[in-house]
Amino acid sequence: MALELTRRRFSVDDYYRMAETGILKPGERVELIDGDVVEMTPSGGPHARCVMYLNEVFVRRLEGRAVVSPQISLRLGRWSVPEPDIALLRPPLARYGKAIPSNADALLVVEVADREPSSEGYQQQRRYERGAEVAPAAFPDVVLDVADILG
Repeated sequence: MALELTRRRFSVDDYYRMAETGILKPGERVELIDGDVVEMTPSGGPHARCVMYLNEVFVRRLEGRAVVSPQISLRLGRWSVPEPDIALLRPPLARYGKAIPSNADALLVVEVADREPSSEGYQQQRRYERGAEVAPAAFPDVVLDVADILG
């Protein structure tokens, strides 16, 4: 007789209670994705450089237009609290502090990765070559050179 396992999804509230009670340790690199507590993959030099570049560019070019939030939790409904590499949030900064930002606050969310995985494979793929330019839909005047992003 095979044992059937049932999945226990954790809500955002459960996730924060696990942190408060010490089940999740301070500094543990995890995030809540669709009710599952998932370990975050370690980031290497190219990843870190890309995040630092985007942070610097967005801070300089979006002063007063967006709050640049690097690697801070973002509440996405009842089941997910990812930590995107960069989030551009609605200003002013004073509106944040009592609760973490939510999807209603986000103007752009950036996750630096080699792919966009899911259990079914890539959800979306766009290939940009060096020399191409990209711009966030929320800030079309902030044009970035792909070569500068990639380093």
